[in-house]
Amino acid sequence: MAKRNSGWIWYFAIVFGLAVLGTVWLGVFNLNLQLTQEQFTAAREKWIARKPADYDLVYTIKNDDESQGPEYSIRVRGGKLVHVLEDGVELCAGNAAQRSMEAMFELMQKNLDAGSRPGAEKVYVRARFHEGNGAVLEYVRRVMGTRRRLEISVKKFRFGDDLKS
Repeated sequence: MAKRNSGWIWYFAIVFGLAVLGTVWLGVFNLNLQLTQEQFTAAREKWIARKPADYDLVYTIKNDDESQGPEYSIRVRGGKLVHVLEDGVELCAGNAAQRSMEAMFELMQKNLDAGSRPGAEKVYVRARFHEGNGAVLEYVRRVMGTRRRLEISVKKFRFGDDLKS
């Protein structure tokens, strides 16, 4: 009587096990990328303590499936907003304040608060902050299962000696 070859069972068991392991690893990896309240608070406190008095900031905001959102160019001198452009057009003082770094932090806090309420929509949120002063460099918030997305991308953030060049 011929011996049965059971090698194929081991092959598929190993492939299945690796697939499960890979899926779990990706889930844990993505969870570790998500912005926590503690990370946000640490960055905001760092910004409050170390924000430069003079800086230039250029960033874009994209909503949902936009391929390109408006570009904002901000100039701060002596801790005060002195110049804010939206796609090259100067904004009035009331609208200008809504485009500051402080306004970005307020928006992020509002979104974190909304996401932590019972029954809130599931969201994926990640952010990157400047190591030295806590400035927002990137922020992405996506509502899971929808096409709703907010992305803030800093293109240029100059302060200190960089302003002299």
